[in-house]
Amino acid sequence: MRVSSLSIWCFTWAALSLRLLSGAALEPRSVVVLVNGVAVTSGELDAEIDRLAPSSVAAHGKSADKAALRKKAIDELVVRELAYQKAKQQKLSVSVVEMNATVAKIKGRYKSAGSFSQALAAEQISEKDFMLRVEKDLLLHKIYKREIDDKAIISRSEVDEYYRTHKARFLEPESVWLLQIFLKNAQQDAKTKADEALAKLRSGTPFFDVAYSYSEDDYRVVGGDYGWVHQGQLSPELERFVFSATPKMLVGPVHTTLGWHILQVVEHRPAWQLPLEEARPKISDTLHHQRLTQMREEFLRRLRENAHIEYVAP
Repeated sequence: MRVSSLSIWCFTWAALSLRLLSGAALEPRSVVVLVNGVAVTSGELDAEIDRLAPSSVAAHGKSADKAALRKKAIDELVVRELAYQKAKQQKLSVSVVEMNATVAKIKGRYKSAGSFSQALAAEQISEKDFMLRVEKDLLLHKIYKREIDDKAIISRSEVDEYYRTHKARFLEPESVWLLQIFLKNAQQDAKTKADEALAKLRSGTPFFDVAYSYSEDDYRVVGGDYGWVHQGQLSPELERFVFSATPKMLVGPVHTTLGWHILQVVEHRPAWQLPLEEARPKISDTLHHQRLTQMREEFLRRLRENAHIEYVAP
């Protein structure tokens, strides 16, 4: 199940200990918003803000940033509560096995049972409230799976149709496997060094070794190996040399506005159509992401349609 793109369905228990560790004073819990009559408290809001951004950023950011963060946190809490209520309406449930496994995982993040109890006390959360929050989190995952993930499955026929109607997108351009040694114009003896490098190559010194010793760009550490480069990626002044070169032929030194270049094409590959089966994983991922977004937006719209949300002034 892909849930990472929808953070609203997850509750981060690391937030329990943030203010405890910082030594910040606790404030009385007050109601921030009522969602169909159910209160969302300032304590939940604080925890959600800690989840969305580090507490130091939340505390020291600009007023506008803090206001935007607070609004985002409230919006996510509202949606989470609506989704939870929907899960209960659909009579979704959490098994004892699921609860025990999740609780054990959460408690395992703390050094001892005592430190875990301290974290709960610091956040004014009872053991019962903790168990309810765990159940809520698990139910949110279940409602997400039912209402979004299970409805975002992409069929083979959809992938086939996308490939057929967007075939030009999978036309791979003409490309070369390029090796290059580059010396910057700023070096007064750049041309001399380029000639030296070319002489070493012609005497049989491996391209990797010469590039590592002479080249002045980031590809030096990989022996000047640029990998596959397709038309349009290089400057026009270099491209005409590269795409007219035969494999293994040394080209250069070529002078451009950037500096001196020594080039070698390892392999030349003409434009070719990527087969459907090779394109299938990428198409499937693209369509799945689009469908997830669509299903999420539709689900959130349905949740809010008949909801009664009352914001309490701070």
